[in-house]
Amino acid sequence: MTEQINRSVAAAISNNVLADRLNRRIQQLAETAPELFITREEAEAVGYSDNDVRSQQEIAEEDAEAELLLAAEEV
Repeated sequence: MTEQINRSVAAAISNNVLADRLNRRIQQLAETAPELFITREEAEAVGYSDNDVRSQQEIAEEDAEAELLLAAEEV
């Protein structure tokens, strides 16, 4: 049981570290390459709608997953 708890704690710490790195990377990108980010108006102009909450969440999760993979590769 202790081993399982230790693995869970290690996984949580690992996720927190990756999330922190992802946040720092996003902030750095926002500062150094703001052209990578678009405004809400620009997003809506290409069909990204506030009404499609599930799609937004899926897209955000995919983007976060891709960034986490990139951050993990940098480690």
